[in-house]
Amino acid sequence: MPNVKLFVEHKLTEDEAVERLKTGIQDLLNKFGSKIKKSKYDWVGNCATFFIQGPMMLKVSGTITVEPRRVFIDLNYPAIVSKHMGQVEILIRKKLEEILKP
Repeated sequence: MPNVKLFVEHKLTEDEAVERLKTGIQDLLNKFGSKIKKSKYDWVGNCATFFIQGPMMLKVSGTITVEPRRVFIDLNYPAIVSKHMGQVEILIRKKLEEILKP
C-alpha cells in the first residue's frame, strides 16, 4: 500500500490535543458513517491506530501520534486513490488544524 506521512503543529497540551482528536474522529465517523463499512481505532496514551473500510472495499489504515507541539499521521491507502492523495492530504491538514485550533 502507498503511504503518506504528514504533521500539523499545535499549541495545546498533549492531553487536550488527544481529547480533541478523539472527539473529532468520532464526529467524522458519525458524519460519514453511512459510507463506512467498517472502522476501528484504538488510543493508547498519545498514540492511536486506525482502520477504515469504505465503499468498494477500499481500506485505509495508519497511526496518529500526538507530541507536545505536533501531531503526526502515518497513513496507508489503496493505490487506486493515489492520484487524489494530494487533495486528500490538504483536507486532512485542514481538518486537523480546525480540530487543534487553540
